[in-house]
Amino acid sequence: MLLTLAGAAGLVTSGIFLSYGTGRYEIYCDNGYNGAMYQCRNENDVGLVTAGWITLGTGLAAMAVGIPLWVIGGKRVPSKGQTTSGPASAPHPPVTRGMVSFNGSSVSAHFTF
Repeated sequence: MLLTLAGAAGLVTSGIFLSYGTGRYEIYCDNGYNGAMYQCRNENDVGLVTAGWITLGTGLAAMAVGIPLWVIGGKRVPSKGQTTSGPASAPHPPVTRGMVSFNGSSVSAHFTF
């Protein structure tokens, strides 16, 4: 479960990195006539975009491993109240029956296992 949750957190983090890193820097150019500047293009923050792609790959890999482990592990554990059959199940404890009798000044007890 932890591997799947960590993978999901990695996917969210990669989305944040990629959205902030793409088109982060505005590049202005000179038109050459009167010195007026205009925005001619945007450039990516290479570090954030690279971190976003690495985090995306790692998160997908963690989820690809975590989900099957979660499903297989959930099937192998019996739910509460469910008994297992076969040699792996433990025998039930024996039922104890008892009888206590009082005779005047003495007490006697008899138990059967």
